[in-house]
Amino acid sequence: MHSTSTLRHLSSRINWRLSTGPDSYRRLFRLLRSGLVCREYLGRKRAAHELRDLPGIVIPERQGFAVVPQRDFPEIPEIPEIIRLSHEKFSGSLDSISRQRGDRPYATIALPREFADLSSPFMQLALNRKLTTAISRYLGAVPVLKKIEFWIAPPNSVSGGIPYGSQRYHCDDGDIRQVKLFVNLTDVTEANGPLVMLSAEESQRIRRKLRYRYHQMLPDAVIHGHIDEQDAVAFTGPRGTAVLADTSRCFHYGARVRKNAETRFTLFYHFIVPGAFKLALDHRSETAFSHLNSPELSPLQRMVLGAS
Repeated sequence: MHSTSTLRHLSSRINWRLSTGPDSYRRLFRLLRSGLVCREYLGRKRAAHELRDLPGIVIPERQGFAVVPQRDFPEIPEIPEIIRLSHEKFSGSLDSISRQRGDRPYATIALPREFADLSSPFMQLALNRKLTTAISRYLGAVPVLKKIEFWIAPPNSVSGGIPYGSQRYHCDDGDIRQVKLFVNLTDVTEANGPLVMLSAEESQRIRRKLRYRYHQMLPDAVIHGHIDEQDAVAFTGPRGTAVLADTSRCFHYGARVRKNAETRFTLFYHFIVPGAFKLALDHRSETAFSHLNSPELSPLQRMVLGAS
């Protein structure tokens, strides 16, 4: 038992060191992990290739993110109902929840069980063909839905006026590329601590100059020494606005909510491909929604839920 525990600890340390290292280390390590899940990965790549010519939302390669304004995408009808149900469930408790955030600038709540049902608009959005097609084409393989959470960032969340943790510029170490979907459940202005991102192209240039390692959180001054401040894109907008963002390729920060601003309330989806650093090689062992798989779903939807 002791030797098994030691081996697991060593494996975890190696995974962390390689996945948080420079891009060159990460690419080699990812190639190895892809080989270990080769059959699964290739099947998902073939499925994504079949979607390449379909019209719809595009996440530009050089940019690494795309805004999905609700008014322009009526084919995503789930969002208004999601907003209604979210406020009905949590609006009265946002302040008390935000006080339980520990050392993070925001609190998180996993999708409640009552919403984790195929008939729920929360799951219908996760399986929306327009979105899953866009994400699959960008990633080059059909992803797994790893988690759905609510994020709650309270006013005056910048401790002592100095950004900390994920309020500082960073790139996520979850994989070489991944897609996170952020849905505004409240109106977001500059005062509400919006998600702020640099393009994937600019981020790569900065990582090379800084010899960046993926566990580093960088102050604004470091990043601003390499860009014009206007190059940073703040994702503000009315409730219902959504952003598809590759937080591995793009430097970003968020949740810098000002003192007298409204609490920022966000719905978060995480899509990641088998072989990713933050996903077990047997991804079904930690896929939260694989139990929802049904013969009535399309092959694409079954893959997203975690089926092989």
